[in-house]
Amino acid sequence: MQNGTTSGQQVRVEFSTREPDLELPGDVGPMLLKTGTYIAQAFMIHRRQAHPDPVILNMCKSADLRRHELSHLVNSLLTTTDAPTKPTRQPLEFHINNTRLRSSVSQFLSSHPELASPETTLRVEYSRGVVPPQHAASFPHDDCIGAVDVLSARSPAGVSSSGVRAGHERILTGSRDGAVRVWDLSGNVLGSTPEAGPPDEFGCRRMREDGKVPFVDCARFLSPQRVIAGGWWGYMRVWRYSEGDSADGEDNDGQLDGDANHGPPTANSARFTPLLDLRGQIRNVTSISHDPSTSHILSSSTDGTLRLWSTDPTNPSAPTINPNTATKNNNITSSKRLKLQPPSTPSRGALLTLKPPHATLLPNGLTRTPTGLAPSIPAACFTPHDPTVAYAASEDCSLSTWDLTTGQKVHSRTPHPHVRLRTVHPLPWTGSNSVVATGSEGSTGVFVVDLRDSSARGTFEACLGGAKAKSTGLCTDPARPWLVCGASDDGCVRGWDIRGVSGGGGGGGQGGGQGSHAAAAASDYNIYHPSNEKRKIRPVFRIPRRSNPRCDEVPGFEGVGVRGVCWDEAVGIVSGGEDEVLQVDRKG
Repeated sequence: MQNGTTSGQQVRVEFSTREPDLELPGDVGPMLLKTGTYIAQAFMIHRRQAHPDPVILNMCKSADLRRHELSHLVNSLLTTTDAPTKPTRQPLEFHINNTRLRSSVSQFLSSHPELASPETTLRVEYSRGVVPPQHAASFPHDDCIGAVDVLSARSPAGVSSSGVRAGHERILTGSRDGAVRVWDLSGNVLGSTPEAGPPDEFGCRRMREDGKVPFVDCARFLSPQRVIAGGWWGYMRVWRYSEGDSADGEDNDGQLDGDANHGPPTANSARFTPLLDLRGQIRNVTSISHDPSTSHILSSSTDGTLRLWSTDPTNPSAPTINPNTATKNNNITSSKRLKLQPPSTPSRGALLTLKPPHATLLPNGLTRTPTGLAPSIPAACFTPHDPTVAYAASEDCSLSTWDLTTGQKVHSRTPHPHVRLRTVHPLPWTGSNSVVATGSEGSTGVFVVDLRDSSARGTFEACLGGAKAKSTGLCTDPARPWLVCGASDDGCVRGWDIRGVSGGGGGGGQGGGQGSHAAAAASDYNIYHPSNEKRKIRPVFRIPRRSNPRCDEVPGFEGVGVRGVCWDEAVGIVSGGEDEVLQVDRKG
């Protein structure tokens, strides 16, 4: 049953996909692919019931079976169905046994000789090719952007609420001028919190009499009606956000006012009302993570501690804080002292303070340990599906796992002994809550680490490379969680396909390298060492700043760094930073 002269080998393959609209007909079974130098042929083993005879699909001439030929084959199978609407031909990506196919099938089999047999079935998973996102809009901002978040029907804050309708999505920004702003998709600022005072001769902004401090580095939607912001000098406040004429900002059905009965809001028509002050963190707040199931907040700080908070003002477990006593006990210098808040804004303390063993909190806000001062914690997050466990990235190069029930550190891992960590993000796509991505201080990249390994390092699964400066933010595509997106201080947002990462100590990068469970050699700490070539993952797309497409070539990356990034299924990739521009990019 051959058509034409070929030379090569036959392998049995079985195609599958996780995208329902790309599934092959149910009568398509395993296939034999014959790779050769001239004509590649696909032999259908069987078509159940309707077509008992094998079907031959002749491919175009090719040096070997590559992604283009496999994509043509799958598209041909999709277009031969009896469906009333034929799917559009589109480029596809392929993973063979959890390893991304970058070369030809013959080259893949050469590096995996145990699979080069007709009796062995190759599991070939295909999906839509990753098309680089396209620029959608850019909105000028009044100052450097420190944080971004999105509210939509599919976002974490909106998924449990009916108050976000299509076309009424909102974008939240926290700025270095001390203000939190909410934008619509047309670039209108619907509302903002009070800004900090004007900058002095040294460029530093003074505080206003209402207690608003400058430099908001963390901002998130808690719900369509609540926003939390954090930043310098321990500032953390929950705001009530309202659109329309309602006094409390919430309708009976939980919808935004502008979405329900009052029509689209106009610029500067929304209002922010202080709802709750969270006091206790004296030094700068570096990250905020929210768990909707418990209404808890996890914050990290430069004082080397983590704190667990409740966003419910009536929670009896949260200690009530007297602003006068809190300011006095914080012992902050007069130039940085927080102004007293109006009595109508309640203040609450932390439910739990997590600090290193045998550590002591000093009056100046630092944390002393038996070996010295505790290192800063730039980022922390809840684990997926388990709000009682948290991960924290520290400047002492370690990744820590914390038990939020007991307040104890479970274990600590050091992916690289000489690289400080800046960001952390869980990767449940790999099949385990223990696999995380953590961004580094320099141009080393983003490590993918399995924390289940009991070694001091954890299992080094892969390195997401390409960035030229420190990592400033990580997120994943909601529709394709295997697509990791990272912001960098070099002004670019990059995306990586991590489907080659097994998360069980087995696969790594594009070549399926093994994670090291043994004592690490000197070359293991160098991700650019030839022995680690298989564990490197190159970016599949790069998003520069619209105002400067070559931003990663600016000397010192001055004025181009991206400080916040968020990926939403409805809005797209939202980013902002030192160029004072809010940029939106959508899927191509």
